[in-house]
Amino acid sequence: MRSRQRDILSMRYSTDVLVTVLESEKRCKFSDLNKFVTNHSTLNSLLAAFEKEGLILIEEVMRPHYTRYIDLTDKGREIAEHLKLAKELLNESGNDNEY
Repeated sequence: MRSRQRDILSMRYSTDVLVTVLESEKRCKFSDLNKFVTNHSTLNSLLAAFEKEGLILIEEVMRPHYTRYIDLTDKGREIAEHLKLAKELLNESGNDNEY
């Protein structure tokens, strides 16, 4: 299972998605994530993989209009906090590469 988690975390946008959900001031919506992952299929696949691994919960609300909310589980929050710290450390070292 650990190798599958590493595979998920190496997927494009995975770090950005988890950290964005972590940093959301309000509940994170699918549309919030779609701002930098413009392909719906890519974002849906990534979220499905995160949900399967128990990193996120997805709540679908039908009223007043269809909205999907993404929340971190405790496990997902812990991983997102570590990823955020790693990104901050990379930025401090002058490495501007995005992962």
